[in-house]
Amino acid sequence: MTGMANEFNQKVVCVLGMHRSGTSALTRIVNLIGVYLGPQSSLAVEPAHDNEKGHWEHKEIVLINEAILKRYGGSWHEPPILPGGWETSPALNDLRNDARKLLEDQFANVALWGWKDPRTCLTLPFWQHLVSNIYYILCFRNPVDVSRSLEHRDSLPSETSFRIWLSYVTSALKNTEGKPRLIVFYEDMIEDPDAALDCLADFMDQADRARSPEVRDSLKEFIKKDLQHHSSPLPNADFTSTSERSAKALYLAQRISADLSVGRSNEQLNDAFERLTGDRDGASSETNLKSLSKQLLERDDIVARLSAQLEEQARISASDAETAAANIRALSEQLLQTEKQLSAIKGTIGFQLLKRCWRIKDVLIPPPR
Repeated sequence: MTGMANEFNQKVVCVLGMHRSGTSALTRIVNLIGVYLGPQSSLAVEPAHDNEKGHWEHKEIVLINEAILKRYGGSWHEPPILPGGWETSPALNDLRNDARKLLEDQFANVALWGWKDPRTCLTLPFWQHLVSNIYYILCFRNPVDVSRSLEHRDSLPSETSFRIWLSYVTSALKNTEGKPRLIVFYEDMIEDPDAALDCLADFMDQADRARSPEVRDSLKEFIKKDLQHHSSPLPNADFTSTSERSAKALYLAQRISADLSVGRSNEQLNDAFERLTGDRDGASSETNLKSLSKQLLERDDIVARLSAQLEEQARISASDAETAAANIRALSEQLLQTEKQLSAIKGTIGFQLLKRCWRIKDVLIPPPR
């Protein structure tokens, strides 16, 4: 099945996120834009006691994911420790065959299709060996609200919920790093569903369909603010466990990174993040994170451009050796100075905070137990 998506010029959308994080609503939006989710008989679209708008999950994919977790002694609320190479293990051959048949029977000739199941955050490597050309949409929600929702629905202690949230979110980030990926925040989606629709449509190259009045009307009917039963302010810096601290910090870091990517800086977010991570050395006051991010991008771009020019000069014919040598000396000096500037920026406390935002899952969060 690997390579099928390229063979049929397919685009595949995988919606990832922790349970109770808004993945159902997000999946319905991508469905409105034109993502095929499978035959109606296979979809959990009927209202449920814990989701009045339906889960929009493919029932057979959910069963396969549940079976994978069970094989390794876990479940959705007790993420198992997965051994190295588990995703290609012969022990999963029967499930692999079931998945391959399912995908070929129901999606082989579909140009744009996708699926959603929160468990896929944990089992994604299994599916990545079966499907190519995947575009990932990660849905994040304030872990405090996720915890309250799970306590209401499943009577899970908050410590357990924060630990599960960390396992799902860090797995989703790790398994999609370097791949086509869009991060959506549930709170933003509920606050402005039209903006979320436009963002998702651009990501999937479906802008024309998103402008359809029919799609817009369906969106207004489906996404309503009363879907959000638990709504807390931005996570504060108080915590009672390592899991709670890390979950809040990871969520805040993702929001900070999202703000930086569009040129915004939120001092409330920065302050809460600093207090959670113990970084109170004046990072924000020493250098504005927005400015710092821009400087880093500019310096990295200069280094890349100068390096490319150096390579080009090195290819100049022997007849122009003297001119080439002079150019190389000048370019080398510029490159040296730029690299020194880049090194100086990376030595600031502000950069350490920014770096922690980008790599917080490796800095703050130990491997899931």
